[in-house]
Order: sequence, then C-alpha cells, then structure tokens
Amino acid sequence: MVETEVDVHEEHWFAFKLEDNKYNTEVVALPDGDFRITDAEGHTTVIERKTWGDAMGSWKSKRLQDQISRIVLNATTPLVLIEGRPELVYNQSSNDIAGLQAFLNRISVEVCPVVYTANKDDTVRQIAQIRRRMDEGSFHTFIRPVTVVSSSRNKHHSLLERIPKVGLTTAKKIHTHYDDMVDFVTNWTANPCMNTKTKTFMAIAEFLVEPWGAPKEEREILGSRSEDYEAPVDLGKQQVTLIDDGGSE
Repeated sequence: MVETEVDVHEEHWFAFKLEDNKYNTEVVALPDGDFRITDAEGHTTVIERKTWGDAMGSWKSKRLQDQISRIVLNATTPLVLIEGRPELVYNQSSNDIAGLQAFLNRISVEVCPVVYTANKDDTVRQIAQIRRRMDEGSFHTFIRPVTVVSSSRNKHHSLLERIPKVGLTTAKKIHTHYDDMVDFVTNWTANPCMNTKTKTFMAIAEFLVEPWGAPKEEREILGSRSEDYEAPVDLGKQQVTLIDDGGSE
C-alpha cells in the first residue's frame, strides 16, 4: 500500500485533493521536503515544492541548495517541483530569472529531476501520477513499444527486416537468392547468400533455430531502476550540502 504524506506547512488543500478511496493521505511534520510518497517496499519519493517566487527567494538566500541536498541524501527518489510561471515573480529582473533557471537546469541534469507545473491543480495531478505508478510498480521504468514499419515496399523485405542484423540491403539479397521463405529457412546454412563468417550470417542462423519459448510482450524497456534503489543516507545531526551556491549574481 502506498502512503502519501503532506508537510504541515503546506496548504491542507493539497492533502484534501490527494485523498481518495484508494490512497490515504496524512498531514505530518516532514523532516525534509513538502510531500513524501512511500511504497510497500519502503522506497520513498520526496518532493520539494516551490512556486517561482519561493524558489527565487530560497535560491538567493542559499536555502534552496540546502533543501535539495537534504532530500537527495534522505530520499530514494528526490524531486524538485516548480509551480507557476516565472514572469509572475514580483520585482525580479530578467537576469535573476535567467540565473535561477540556469541553476534549476543544472540540478535537473546533475542532481535530481526538476518538474514544472502550471498551478496547484497541476501539481496535485503530477503527485497523483507518481503515486499511482509507484503503486503499480512501473515507477522508474520507461517503455517504448516496438513498431512495425508500414510502407508500400515489398512485404517480404519488411518481414525479413524484422530478423536481427537484417537491414533493407540484406533483406533484398535474401529475397533474390532464395525461391521463397521455406527455401530461405531450410537452406540458410546449406546454401548461404553471404560469407558464413560474418556476424550477420551467424545472427540469422541463430535466430532461425532459436526456440520460441513463451510469447514475449511487444515492447522494449529502455531503462528501469525499480531493482536498483539505493538506501538513503542518514544525515543525523550533521549538516551536509551536496550543491554549491550556484551563484545568484
């Protein structure tokens, strides 16, 4: 069961909007961050929420750097959430806004994700999506569906290109050399159309005799960290800052 906690210093409106029949939401005094989501295995996503105005003040006072450092050290997945629009920041120059954006870009690239939302409702939707994916076990997993090329080209060429190491040129060579698919599969090693010592020949030969086994889902996992969580570091009473001041000139 996924648990959602909202810091007491956040508006209670957030806890009200995040509460539903499936997920319980509690208002507590969080040691770090403004929202904490904990899954059944104890993995935590801690979110530091800032409006652009809050972020500007915290960045200039160096408080933002310290807050980010703490969630990075204490959360399985730290996340900075910036809410609103930068042009609404009161009494700040364009150079200040550009400097803060450059700092946030660096944090996103080097330290932890930075997510931008349009308003409070959008923030609730973003947090709810993270919570749902953590509950489903699909958090930290990105999947790209495998697509089949659809074109007016020769249908046998397209089919052959689905074989490992076979591009259009090789597909055309196979199609020309053999009479039909049966001839190709049966006589690939006895009547090869290429050098048998090449990696392409070996890859096709292995593919043709590989046991089918259980059906595989037609999708490709590009990255997954679901089995690669690191335990958070206990700061204790020691104050540690991972990030330099970033410069607020």
